[in-house]
Formats: sequence, C-alpha cells, structure tokens
Amino acid sequence: MESVLGRTDWPNLELIAVDNGSVDGTPELLEELARAEPRLLVVLNEENRGFAAANNQGLGHASGEYLVLLNNDTAVSRGWLAALVRHLRSDARLGLVGASTNEIGNEGKVEVGYETLAEMPSWARRFVRAQDGRREPIRMLAMFCVAMRREVFDRIGPLDEQFEIGMFEDDDYSRRVQEEGYEIAVARDAFVHHAGRASFQLLGDDRYLEVFGRNRALFERKWGPWQPHLKPGTAATLRGELARRLRASSVPDDRVAVFLPSIGWNIALVQRPHHLAREMARRGWFVVFDVTGSMADQLAGFEEVEPNLLLFCGETEGLTALEDPVVWAFPYNAALASRWSRRRIVYDLIDDLEVFPYSKRLLRRNHERMLAEADLVACVSKPLVESVRQNRPDALYLPNAVEFDRFAAGQSANPLAPEFLQFVASGRPIAGYYGAIASWFDLEMLADAARMRPDWGFVVIGVKLADAPSLAPLERLGNVLVLPPQRYEDLPGYLAAFTVALIPFKVNAITTATSPLKLYEYFAAGKPVISAPMPECEAYPEVRIASGGEQLAAALDEARPDAADPAYVSRLRAIAVEQTWAARVGKVEERLLADRSGRHGGLSR
Repeated sequence: MESVLGRTDWPNLELIAVDNGSVDGTPELLEELARAEPRLLVVLNEENRGFAAANNQGLGHASGEYLVLLNNDTAVSRGWLAALVRHLRSDARLGLVGASTNEIGNEGKVEVGYETLAEMPSWARRFVRAQDGRREPIRMLAMFCVAMRREVFDRIGPLDEQFEIGMFEDDDYSRRVQEEGYEIAVARDAFVHHAGRASFQLLGDDRYLEVFGRNRALFERKWGPWQPHLKPGTAATLRGELARRLRASSVPDDRVAVFLPSIGWNIALVQRPHHLAREMARRGWFVVFDVTGSMADQLAGFEEVEPNLLLFCGETEGLTALEDPVVWAFPYNAALASRWSRRRIVYDLIDDLEVFPYSKRLLRRNHERMLAEADLVACVSKPLVESVRQNRPDALYLPNAVEFDRFAAGQSANPLAPEFLQFVASGRPIAGYYGAIASWFDLEMLADAARMRPDWGFVVIGVKLADAPSLAPLERLGNVLVLPPQRYEDLPGYLAAFTVALIPFKVNAITTATSPLKLYEYFAAGKPVISAPMPECEAYPEVRIASGGEQLAAALDEARPDAADPAYVSRLRAIAVEQTWAARVGKVEERLLADRSGRHGGLSR
C-alpha cells in the first residue's frame, strides 16, 4: 500500500483494497489507512471469497477508464502505472498488459540486480529506463499485476468465480481476452516486485494440490489441455537439446513425429497413443511423446524411454526445432499443431466428441479445422469414418490393434495378485474384463449375470475414470472379484486365466463409435469374447453379442466349449495376428510417405 500511494504519479488514482476475511489485523490496518487517505476505499469480507470474487468486488467499485488488478504480495516501482496505461493507449488491439517482475512462472520474469526491497526502486528505475516503450507478446498474464481498458472489461466480463481460492483464473481470463481477438503483452518498462505464492503458502501442500487439481479440471473443461507456463530462456534451451538429439539419431528427415499432449506415459492404462508412438519408434521414426500436464510423469525437458522415443514436458515452443514433423493430434489438442509453421498433421479421431471432458465448442471447432487442414484423417471405427466421409472421403479406417506376441504368450512380468490366484483356484470358469471403468460400463448387466450364474467367477480389473459408477453392487457378490488396475506387462497373465473375456458396455453414441482395444488382445490370447452390440465387435462373427444380464448368462455356456477348442482358438489368433500395431503404422506410413516430393524435414535453421 505504501509503495502504491508513494510511487504512483497519477492525478486521479483510485485505490480499492478488498480484504478476504483476514484475521491477522489487516482489516484494522486498512481502515486506519483509509481514514488518512481519501484515495483509498476499503472493502472487508467476513470470509475468504476467493481470488476471482474479491477482484470482481473491487472492479465493481471502480469508476476509472483504466482498471488494474494488483496482488497483496507486491511492491511497485515509480512509473509502473503510467507505463502500463501508455501501452494500452497506444494500441487498441492490446487487451491486457502486465508488468515485468522478479518472480513468476513465465516470460514475465526478468533477472534482477537487487537483494532487498530497499534496493528495488533504484534498480527498477535503471531497468525500466533501458526498456522504455518495449513490450513483448505473452500467452498468459499472471494477475499479480494486470491492466486493461474499461471497454475491454465490459466486453470480456468479470473473472470466473468457479475457480476456488485463486488458481487458473489468470489462465482463463487470458484465454477469454484472446478469444475476443485482443492481444496480451508484458511491459518491459514497468516493474513490480512480487513475493510469490504469499496466500497459497497458508494452504499447505495437500490443500494446494487438491485445489490445483480441481481448478485445472475446470479450466480444461473450458479450454482443452492446460500447458504449464514457459520460463524465460526455456524454449531456446529445449530447442537446442532437441536438435542435438535428432542429429545424433541419424533418423531421416521425413520420419520425425510429435504426439501432442494427451495422456501420461507412466500410467496403468496403456492406450492407443502409447502403442502408436512405440511402434513408430521401432520402425525407424524419431518420436517425441508430449506428456506435458501429466501428474504421472515427473520430468522437465526430455527423457528417452526407448531408442528414438523421447518423452517431453514443457511448452510446445520447445519442440519447434523440428521442421515439418508429423504432428499426431486428437480433437482436444489439435489447436497446438499451429505452433509449427510447416508440419504434416495426422488427425486421429479416436472417439465420439461427446466422450471428451472439454468444451464442446472447442472440440467442434478443432474437429472442423482438422477435417479441412489435416494431411491425414484417421478414424478408429467405421461409424466415425462414415461421420467424416462428406468432408474427408480419403479418411483412413484405423482401428485399435494388439501387440500380438505379448498377449499370445500369456505371460506376466510379475507375480499375479494373491487374491486373484486364490479366486481362480476355486475351479469355477472365469468371465473376465480389464480396462477402463466409466459411465459406459454396464454394471447392471454384469451384476445380473453374476447373480444368475453363481457357478461362474467374474473378474473385473479396472481403472476407474472420473464418471465411473460405484462397483459396490459387484463387490458384494461372492462370485465377483474386483481388482485395481494392473501393470500392462502383467495383463497377459491375468487374461490367460480367463475362460471367457467380456466387453460389457452400455450401447450409446460413445460406445457405438468405439474400437475396444482389448478386443484384439482377447483374440491374441485365444479367448472367446462376449460383447455388447457395438459395430466394431459385431463385425466379427466369432464374437458373441449379449444385451442385458440374461443374454450374457446364457452366452457363457455357449462360449465355454470354444475356449477348449484348438481350432476355434487358432481362428481367433489368426484374426489378431493381422491386427497389429505394426500393421496400423504401416498404413499410416503408406499415406504419409507416398508423396515426398517438394517436402523438407528435420531442423529449423
């Protein structure tokens, strides 16, 4: 407060202080200051209403043409406000502008030459004088200090108060401003000292991570995958390291691929992006698998997990040393492909758009753009292929597949769970399922069948997604075993103990468009399959179709003899051996590498 009142040369400054339920004497201090300072208005909340709500309160009281949000853990330097307003006045396209600072997690941070707050003003004076008139574009402005014109605020509206306490409001507001066509920038000729995380330190680590996770999920529902903010100099360093790694690999220039952020690498449920990336690397591609934002992968920069297969964590600018790579995109991350001026895009339509927990407007916009721009549109199921044929008659049917040798061998890398071995030792035939458990998992069908068939054992090995139903009705049944997710390399051992393998899904728009990855793994293991009526499963006459618990219960007796029939088992494996990830990548290569004339790849120079 002293720095603002003492170092702000503005004739009609209006200072509004909103206190969020402090109990440390701050309200009394503010009221004392207000009695002596007519420019200060104090708003006292009885409880902590959160960052967004308190700022909206302050903005509601403001009457000025220019509006500034300033955190309580800051100290300003002389000329800070005049510089911010000068930038706003000079360019109508500029929606938000923030100050440079000593402490923030993105490009707003600069190296400083002071150690104490007493030394800050004289250093800042020299710094901003050398940067006079300079500003730089930035993707996100942290709201420790941001300024905007009132007309921009009126158009964008208040901060989103759904975000709890104070995280991601600034990411959200920056996106909203840019969505309206405005630019945002950091002013190099305005400096504000920032202590950083002053309020968050009061939360404690566990509470901080809890709030962070909830607010991040809210942000991603609105905007798609969140990317951590780029620290100064990081992109150049990452680009240099990537260039060195690519040169050392000796991979041809036209065989470089980037998988945009989708899922973590070190997770229990190994999925399509993992398999495709691995297979491409094994077939001689240089592959970067972006795990940015994954809580399961603790790395910064690059980590080689297999020959020529790198994990990456950081902003996408760190990968732009790659020139004209194949960028593998999904509906929720496709906008990131624009970071490369030259690239070849594989747009992989892996599910109905309704399955993704992101803004439907965002997904539809990305989808339409990719149908127009992608070099190759790949669809995981025939219903999805048909849905895009009008726009992309060249769409490639690319269903899921299997690592045949792994699942045909039926071996686990580690001992199986003791409770599973005990359950199997009962001698009952086993009907088993492994994979994701979500809203489309038909709990009622499985529970009904288990109640009707006490002579069978039912096993569910699952990763519970956010919308998963409670498995309590299954767990209460004596002939059902529910296990937590098991490691991918151990799944063949569990599958080998199944008599019959299940795909018990509800039939809806989501599952109709699904290609169950486990279908081909079940085939490779030679296991009879009973599935809900989904097109990708119905396409194989070897699959028995069941709707409801009664049909499933009856199908078990029909399928059991097949499990012991060598000819039937051989027929299933013959299907699987043709449905490998190598075959899938081979189809992609045929399309991408067929016409290389005029193309250049490799490194930006």
